[in-house]
Amino acid sequence: MTKTIIVIGAGISGLGAAYALQKKGCDVTVLEKDERVGGRMLSVEWHGTWIDLGAEYLSSKESELFELITELGLSSRVVDYPTIGQVNFESWRHDSGHVVSLSKPLSLLTTAPLTLRGKIGLARLLPASIPHLLRVKLRPRSVYDPAAVSADDEESLESWLSRVHPDYLDYIVEPMHEFMWSHEPHEIARGWALGFYAKHVKLDVCSLDEGYGLLPRVLATRLAVRTGARVTSVAPGEASVAVAWEQQGRQHRKEVDGVVVAVPGTRVTDIVPGLDAERVKFFDGVRYSPQEIPFFKLKREVTGLPMMRLYSRREDPVLNAVIYTAPKPGGEKILRAKLKAKYIKRDWRQTDSERMDAVLKEVARYFPAAVDAVEDRLLHRWQDALPIFYPGYSRSLRTFSALPPIPRLAFAGDYLTAGDTGAAYHSGRCAAEDLMKRT
Repeated sequence: MTKTIIVIGAGISGLGAAYALQKKGCDVTVLEKDERVGGRMLSVEWHGTWIDLGAEYLSSKESELFELITELGLSSRVVDYPTIGQVNFESWRHDSGHVVSLSKPLSLLTTAPLTLRGKIGLARLLPASIPHLLRVKLRPRSVYDPAAVSADDEESLESWLSRVHPDYLDYIVEPMHEFMWSHEPHEIARGWALGFYAKHVKLDVCSLDEGYGLLPRVLATRLAVRTGARVTSVAPGEASVAVAWEQQGRQHRKEVDGVVVAVPGTRVTDIVPGLDAERVKFFDGVRYSPQEIPFFKLKREVTGLPMMRLYSRREDPVLNAVIYTAPKPGGEKILRAKLKAKYIKRDWRQTDSERMDAVLKEVARYFPAAVDAVEDRLLHRWQDALPIFYPGYSRSLRTFSALPPIPRLAFAGDYLTAGDTGAAYHSGRCAAEDLMKRT
């Protein structure tokens, strides 16, 4: 008999789970509380250019997502980023910019904003880095397993680098983490960070011609997705799972063979009441960083603006990044800027207009001509943007993964794998396989 499955959440992990289950012959329905699909993969057309308000790039090492792109007929719409793909940025130190390429570690010896003594000190990072480089090379799928960081999980990145290489911490690691994930080095386990660096060696990135959000939009057309459907409860049993949801003011309830819960980890206990104490403890420990990057349309070209400049906390305690480049190759340049994570968290209640004014005030200290040229602006804010793999989290995740499975219920999401789209999609596929074994 055909199995009936409900997937809760139409982000890339939920859509990935639904797609895998559908290919196995299941009757799958996806319930999404928002009026759109894609979760944090959101692209919009703005002034004739597609821009990404959430996830931006697909890395060359995400083989599963490339397989999906091929299946969906999107291969011809892939857009390469030959320059950005080197994971380059300009680190500001002593009123000068220094190009950093994390994809080419040896380049740090010549271009990094480090003193000669600091460059020699990079050798002190090797003993901790080599095991992760070997792990990623020998077991590529381990990049989706934050539990694999083992002993490195118990110390923060900041605590470790403060002892080993403070300059590397302040001028390379801190500004990069602030920009990419809006978290600070003290919030991150060093093992998770080292695993990320190992994954991004010799890396290229790309996107799609209508933004990265095109991928979930097209994938959703192959599935039965109900948007505006807010799930209120999931009650698993031995023979079936009861799911209740609200849609257009009406209450719905359905008994199905299985459920995949693909929502942020912070929301799980709200929709799945009655979980055991160990699982409640785990989900209570899931954390996310807020994320926002304002976009500014300039009415004229402004010289002197950097393609991508990051400011260390030693150089600027408030401003994290200023970027002036085209969101897609060949497109019109757009100015972007970002405050440091602690200010994003502290002033989260500011209105969008107040936040944009605050960002422009900081940009004006370096580029007053750019501020004068602003003719339009756009801001999208994610309160729960990216999971934080803090010291001790991987240990907690190992305990959670070892618990006896709940009948007919599986979980998916980046908080179970890693903070990127490839990992989120992988978690959905794993949840589908796990559920099929138990229904």
